Amino acid sequence: GPGALEFEAPEYFVGESDTNLVVTVRRRGGTSGTLDSANISVTVGSTSGSAQAGVNFMAINTNLVFAPGEILGRVTIPVMRDFVITPDLSFGLELSDLQPAVDGPSMGNQQGAMV
Repeated sequence: GPGALEFEAPEYFVGESDTNLVVTVRRRGGTSGTLDSANISVTVGSTSGSAQAGVNFMAINTNLVFAPGEILGRVTIPVMRDFVITPDLSFGLELSDLQPAVDGPSMGNQQGAMV
């Protein structure tokens, strides 16, 4: 079957001087397409926390597509330097909108992550 999609890790870390964060979504338990579609997809989105979108990172809401046999997908999140020394800040990531909706992939155990 098409498998389950989840973040590879529950937490990701980025340094003050980093310009990008790469997060990995993995596919487990099956790598085929579905009867109606060869590809499956999931939306990867960000949510502000103590780190604010547009100030500390660029918000994302992107569609990640997996072809048959593909088990890892990566999304790059631009990180913004504000040149202000602060305590550790965080924001969230979430998976949603699995496609195809009928007979498509399921959500894995790690459908959210913190940065």
